[in-house]
Amino acid sequence: MIQYRFKWAMVIIFLLPFSVQGSLVFEPYLGQVLSLSSASQTESSVQYTRKLDGLLYGGRVGYGLLGFSAGIDYAQSSFDAEITAPLSQVTTWRSQGTSLLSSVSGRYFGLFVGYDLPMLFRAWATFFPSVRYEFGNGDPIEGQKDLWKGTGFSIGLGFYVLPLISLNYDLRSFNFDERFQDSTQSTKDLSKEFESVEHLVSLGVPFSI
Repeated sequence: MIQYRFKWAMVIIFLLPFSVQGSLVFEPYLGQVLSLSSASQTESSVQYTRKLDGLLYGGRVGYGLLGFSAGIDYAQSSFDAEITAPLSQVTTWRSQGTSLLSSVSGRYFGLFVGYDLPMLFRAWATFFPSVRYEFGNGDPIEGQKDLWKGTGFSIGLGFYVLPLISLNYDLRSFNFDERFQDSTQSTKDLSKEFESVEHLVSLGVPFSI
């Protein structure tokens, strides 16, 4: 009997690597940075707040096994950043005819881990070692092509609304500790970190190979 069990144990151990195989996972997604998203910065002891609103697209690619997945997340965004505070400064700029609405391009490089939950739900967390905001025309504080450089993290939850389509929500938080000024071609550390919080709703198409 012991010899019989030993033989079956050896068979199971031998077949386990072949029966539990991982797969390549990939998820392109397209989303909206909701207008309740915001960014803040401090200049000369004055804190300015921007409302963010625009599009974001990207993809996650990695390796999946037994419901778990891990890999790389890369995305780009294009959104409006309207200065909404402090109110006294906003009122002054408006009376002078100064534009408060600027265009911003974002780039995000992250590392994610995720898990497929029961009942068609999914969850993941992402660490972003590199996040950049590049400013365009129209900002009264930042010049065109100025960059904010930083890091951040996000947590996300998805639900399969169709077999291959997932409705996703991400809460993303970033801290920016470097600024590149195009006019002087120089990068400097920020004495006070600039911050942003993005609320992202997206549609993803997750699949595995």
